[in-house]
Amino acid sequence: MINKNEEYVVEILDNGIDGEGIAKIDGYTIFIDGAIKGEKVKTLIVKANRTFGYGKILEIIEKSPERVEPLCPVYKKCGGCSLQHMSYEAQMRYKEEKVKKTLEKFLGRTKRDVLSCPEIQNQTKKVVPFCPKLSQSLAWGFRTIIEIRRNILVKME
Repeated sequence: MINKNEEYVVEILDNGIDGEGIAKIDGYTIFIDGAIKGEKVKTLIVKANRTFGYGKILEIIEKSPERVEPLCPVYKKCGGCSLQHMSYEAQMRYKEEKVKKTLEKFLGRTKRDVLSCPEIQNQTKKVVPFCPKLSQSLAWGFRTIIEIRRNILVKME
């Protein structure tokens, strides 16, 4: 039985639909934000349901070669981009795999490749803030209101 507030060392077997790492402990599934497939991490169980739970990384024991430092200075606070800790190439492989699995599941086939953007930064043409000005800058974010002084997604002209 897996309980909240217990620590485990796990191997990340896959990444889920939102990029979270997926590990198994005796058949029990653990979802771990920020973990990459192939990594070995020490995790703290923060929520335990009957058939699955959620963990928080305490330590990365074996780091994936795909792990990179996120470009965005507020990546960990914002929650808007869930894959910036992966290299761009790893992100594209992950997204292509998810698209192909979804097409296969619902259409029974997949014949198209996923195209990547030639630029990693400044690729979004429009971002709409959901709150008014705070201090001297706009607050952006999707889950938490945070102050951003530099945006790497939108090309400011």
